[in-house]
Amino acid sequence: MNGKMTAAVLYGKEDLKIEKVPIPRVGDGEVLVKVQVALTCGTDLKVYQRGYHARMIVPPALFGHELAGVIEEVGTGVNGFKKGMRVVALNSAPCQMCFYCSKHQENLCEDLLFNNGAYAEYIRVPKRIVEANMLIIPPNVTVEEAAMTEPLACVLRGLHETGVEIGDTVTILGVCASRSRHRLQRDFCGQARRPSGSGQTHGRARDYPNHKSAQRSRSGTRSFTAEAWMRCSG
Repeated sequence: MNGKMTAAVLYGKEDLKIEKVPIPRVGDGEVLVKVQVALTCGTDLKVYQRGYHARMIVPPALFGHELAGVIEEVGTGVNGFKKGMRVVALNSAPCQMCFYCSKHQENLCEDLLFNNGAYAEYIRVPKRIVEANMLIIPPNVTVEEAAMTEPLACVLRGLHETGVEIGDTVTILGVCASRSRHRLQRDFCGQARRPSGSGQTHGRARDYPNHKSAQRSRSGTRSFTAEAWMRCSG
């Protein structure tokens, strides 16, 4: 596909420009996606303020990394995807060959491939991400919801790593900024409470009638001994 597109290009610390740039050309195994939704997360904000990211992006570069859209063009050798499909393409893919990948710690991959350019009309998705981390959006899921796949995956992985079970008491540290994360926090903890003047929320995992944790009273406020702590700040 030839022509120009509008895109946000990061040049350095708080130096972001909206420009006309060439539409990326796809190679073997790659896919061109027409962006429908692009998100701004805390990492994007920090990169904008600092002007770089040690591993993820080196200016000047197309900016943004969380998105959902529609396939515009498919390179040779791509299987399972075709033009017109709604997809969510994650922003990275591990090598599956290094020490950390062998230990199921792909986030620490020594050759983690990143992809930037969500703040544009089109984005090229590299072969490794197409094969490992690009998903077809089901008919009952909106592109806005699908774009939240990576942030939601981080939350679910965090829950999995804590080993928390139904009936456990969970303490969440930090006031959650995003509405979606607050909703997850609320749904997971059930009758969660935030003490006045505190960023701590205590609550019970849902659907468990008889909580087994020790309970104590402090300054007239009932509190729980938590089996798990989650930090949602910073």
